[in-house]
Amino acid sequence: MSLRGLSRKIIFVLSLYSIAWSLAAIETDFSTTLSVETGTPLPYAENRGEFLIGNVKADEAVTVYATDNVTFFANASAVYDALAQGGSEYECSSDDNKFALILKEAWFDYNAEFWGIRIGRQISSWGKADVLKVTNVLCPSSYNSLNIQESGDAVLGIDAIRLSGHGDAFSLDFYWIPFVRADALPTGENHPVQKTLFQYTDLQIAPTQTPEISFANSEFGVKASGYWKWGDASLYGFYGWDRFPAEFDIFPEDKLISEDKLIIEGKTNRFLMLGADVAVPVGDVVVRAEGAFFYDRAITTFAEDILELFILIGDPQKTYVTRNEVKALVGVDWMPSGWVLSAQYYGDVVLGDMSPIFSRDRYVHVATAAASRSFFKDTLSLSLAGILQFETWNHAIALLSTYSVTDQFSLYAKLFACNIMDDNIAGDIFSDFYHWGAVTAGMRLKL
Repeated sequence: MSLRGLSRKIIFVLSLYSIAWSLAAIETDFSTTLSVETGTPLPYAENRGEFLIGNVKADEAVTVYATDNVTFFANASAVYDALAQGGSEYECSSDDNKFALILKEAWFDYNAEFWGIRIGRQISSWGKADVLKVTNVLCPSSYNSLNIQESGDAVLGIDAIRLSGHGDAFSLDFYWIPFVRADALPTGENHPVQKTLFQYTDLQIAPTQTPEISFANSEFGVKASGYWKWGDASLYGFYGWDRFPAEFDIFPEDKLISEDKLIIEGKTNRFLMLGADVAVPVGDVVVRAEGAFFYDRAITTFAEDILELFILIGDPQKTYVTRNEVKALVGVDWMPSGWVLSAQYYGDVVLGDMSPIFSRDRYVHVATAAASRSFFKDTLSLSLAGILQFETWNHAIALLSTYSVTDQFSLYAKLFACNIMDDNIAGDIFSDFYHWGAVTAGMRLKL
């Protein structure tokens, strides 16, 4: 079985391990986690009885403290993916996408008294929002699984250089990102996510096109944070490319992959984001707020009627326009007597002419709520979360249960159900995808 680019990736990973072992006498930490995941739709779903996820995965992390100032870190996964889901997020994979390697992070860090530098693939989270994204535009996401992730598996790293300055009450991070990385989308014709979302339409997702590698196409980000007795606050700036595409090419009939499917291929677009957040503790309650202004943000325009017109007459349509956009969120977190309770309200408004935009309303607002608690000396934890979109009353609910058999071995199960009834892109593309749900289960062993 041939592996695409396997030799280069193996040499890179082994070089990291050789560095780690050579410095092991100083101080080295290794961590290995084995996990198994499976899932299937709920009985009322159209694709009931199918498997949605089937992974066996080994996560390996190594941290080498070369000196008091120098750290090496690498985190990679070896995956057997029975359903060949990942595709676009795999570093290398077999021809059938079932055996794969994923390089999550690999960086060198030098940290002096007042400044530091980190070079390599790294993951950073911006903002105060939980699940919803306002200022958190730095790292791409993976949409290759219908499993509701509570871990970092849904976040992809960026290949960047981060220059930092810090003091007792402030920090400043500047990012240069020479290699643009888009969200990982479900790109296979038989991908379970595609089959679920597009089961009533004639579309197949192709990998997103990213800009050519050049300094002119680089991305730049900055984060400035301050920490005081009353709370903390941060300012953000980002000039870069969309992680999730808004511009699409729909391949004409002479490029059909079959008689009844069209390929839809996304492209990324430039934008500027300026944002801020703040968190203030008030007793047992933490109040947080976040806002962002997007200049020249690409917004999808097309809906199902435009796609039907394209299919009938073969006339390409412009699938996006650029508009200024404002997003904001306010949330509260409360931890009374062992409970963890949170709630958020999110708003998103597009500025300017809305006449060409069929895909969404001018103002979209959403509320989320979550509750969790641990039982039996913290061996069993239960979490319940929900989201509600007010325009169409679309809603979803997720229940997570985790049982720690030992400190190293745990079992979990998740249930997710949603109701989507929309007159914009969510309802048109997922036309009859009104009621759907899934249950997933797995186990984790830390070595």
